[in-house]
Amino acid sequence: MIKKLLFVLLISVILGVSGCWKNDNKLDTSLLKTIGENSYVFPAYEVILGEMPFKTQLPTYIPFKGTTASKLWETSSIITNNNLEEVSVQLSVQTFLPEDGPEALLVVASNYKDESWENTILGKEVQLSSGLFSKFSYGSNTEDDYVDLRFNNEGIYYILIYYNEVQTIEEKEKELIKIANSLVDYDKWYDKTYLSNKQ
Repeated sequence: MIKKLLFVLLISVILGVSGCWKNDNKLDTSLLKTIGENSYVFPAYEVILGEMPFKTQLPTYIPFKGTTASKLWETSSIITNNNLEEVSVQLSVQTFLPEDGPEALLVVASNYKDESWENTILGKEVQLSSGLFSKFSYGSNTEDDYVDLRFNNEGIYYILIYYNEVQTIEEKEKELIKIANSLVDYDKWYDKTYLSNKQ
């Protein structure tokens, strides 16, 4: 079920939205295996983030009860234009506990603003601890819909998508803001410092 959910979220993000600083303003594809035009096999997420043309941030707070070092980030998609200068990457982490159901967190980071960026129906503006203003959005049908948070941080456009079956909209909003407030620049120390402490 969670794989279906992530596929649906991936499609909606692709339709709706679309490290280590290399400073060349293009995606370095030399370590990626091409599977089609502007499409690549996804290696370890550390490799992806190291080849991005911009610094990507990841949260240090992941609220899942079942998150361990074996539940690491996975690269769900990379979208780029022909000259490899406009790049969007989607990373996900997920878990499933029988008593709590599935949980999923997706981080989408891109260095361009898609024309559908503002196309959210239900939601409100919230302020992060950094002072940034963000748009909190949620689905219209049920309490267990995913929620997302969208903001621009120094020219990088982020969408954080959080799914939890048992929390209310208000609880998910609080968790998502806490996740957003914990974002740090990705670097090689991220895995050891943050993910190894989730065991």
